[in-house]
Amino acid sequence: METNSKSGKLKKGVFFSAAGCLTLGIILIGIFPDQAYEVLTGLLYAWGKSTGWLIELLIFVVFVGGLVLAATKYGNIRIGGKYAKPDYSMFSWITMSICGAIGTGIIFWALGEPIYHYMCPPSVAGVEGGSVEAAYWAVSQTMFHWSFEQFAFYSVPAVVIGLIIFTFKEKVSYDPVANLAVGRECPWLGNLFHFMIVFGMCAGVACSMGVGIMQIGAGIENVAGIGQSKFVWFIIAAVVTFIFVFSAVAGIEKGVKRMSAFTSYAFIFLLLAILVLGPTVFILNNTFENLGIMLTHIPERTFIMNSMYPDDTWSMDWWLQYVGSFVVYGPIIGVFLARIAKGRTIREFILVNTAVSGGFCALWCGIFGSMAIYLQSTGQFDVWKAVQEDGMQSTVYQLLGSLPCGKILIVIFIITVCTSFCTIADPAASALANVTVHDSSIENDPPKKIKMLYGIFMGCLAYVLIASGGQNAVKTVWIIAGVPMMIIIFALIISTLRTVRYVKAKEDAGDEDYKLSDLLQGYRRKKVS
Repeated sequence: METNSKSGKLKKGVFFSAAGCLTLGIILIGIFPDQAYEVLTGLLYAWGKSTGWLIELLIFVVFVGGLVLAATKYGNIRIGGKYAKPDYSMFSWITMSICGAIGTGIIFWALGEPIYHYMCPPSVAGVEGGSVEAAYWAVSQTMFHWSFEQFAFYSVPAVVIGLIIFTFKEKVSYDPVANLAVGRECPWLGNLFHFMIVFGMCAGVACSMGVGIMQIGAGIENVAGIGQSKFVWFIIAAVVTFIFVFSAVAGIEKGVKRMSAFTSYAFIFLLLAILVLGPTVFILNNTFENLGIMLTHIPERTFIMNSMYPDDTWSMDWWLQYVGSFVVYGPIIGVFLARIAKGRTIREFILVNTAVSGGFCALWCGIFGSMAIYLQSTGQFDVWKAVQEDGMQSTVYQLLGSLPCGKILIVIFIITVCTSFCTIADPAASALANVTVHDSSIENDPPKKIKMLYGIFMGCLAYVLIASGGQNAVKTVWIIAGVPMMIIIFALIISTLRTVRYVKAKEDAGDEDYKLSDLLQGYRRKKVS
């Protein structure tokens, strides 16, 4: 049997071009932090105003399209073939799916974001800051940001990746996606996709790591009295990078699976602690009340551009930069979600990732957001003042510290922050290594040295981002990296539609010989005719 002499070797053109750009970015941001922040912010607002409508339309189409796909006959297609069996139990699959996609996002923003929206709502909301109406708007909008559309955006485009890897038994690569998108062999487009994914994902994960580092720094300050500084952030970045690189090298079974299970238990414990030790009745009532508001206003909450208020930058500062992060994460999170989805139907894959994972995040944001609103509105604790003076990363510790057993909760929270962004950095480093080596097989882990290198890159970039501009620098990178990545999302959508039609037709004919070459040839013949 003929083997590829390049099998298992690094795609040097893709890796070194992306690594070179990342290195240059790290150096420039580190040397010119103030100028970098100004440039990034300017690009954020310029790109947000010109392309924001397209990004919002894209995420809504993917969300609705995914629900439609799950409801049709194509939802019955099983990833890996009609008789494929799952590699993981339902619990392990769900915990890895949740933790592998959310990172530090909901931990960092769930408390501080509702207060921002409560006190400074966007003009288009038509509510006065600090009012009852603003409170409802703030919590429901935060729940919306971190729930169903986010996870739909990760899972729906990933369907084709799962089919390519397990049903067609192809290597882990975006070359087939590029070919299916244009209907012919297109090597240069595949290389471009890989370059964009490597560059964008390293930047995106660095953003999540950045806010995680700030959160841990604030926790250490609260517990040990060591003030936050660039030096402290550097030490934290080094330690955390070592932890998640070690976990990534251990592989999915020993690393991500165990860490995801622990993180899920910690999430549940913290939620129950807030419920039991806080104003339980108010939190439950307010959370489910806002869940209803959010579910009945999904289209309205998706398309927020503040077009009649040109001086109001809320959409760029919040919703658009979140969607930008979804676009950045989507292609590589999709590889991870696909890797653990063998034996699941497309319907299960979409609905579990969208409804279960999204629902959990919505509840998390509702519970923490309701707690913050309660403290602010009753005057028991000025959360808004704390955010302004100490930063969003510090406020959650002040909240936890006000509860019984507060110090214990703070320690658990710090550990959870660490493990939560390890659960997204681990699969990201592995998936990036997968797509930058030749003939990477799903059965084998990618080279450990490559995974380690990506981990170090992401750790360095995370540190220089927060050292240059804190959370503001982190937020700007997401949308700037996300806009070009929309090309890959479009390609994933097109290739998904073409692939599910082909697979369903083969299943109906009783033919289990799935070949991408036949699929491509079929589309070429249609074009000729």
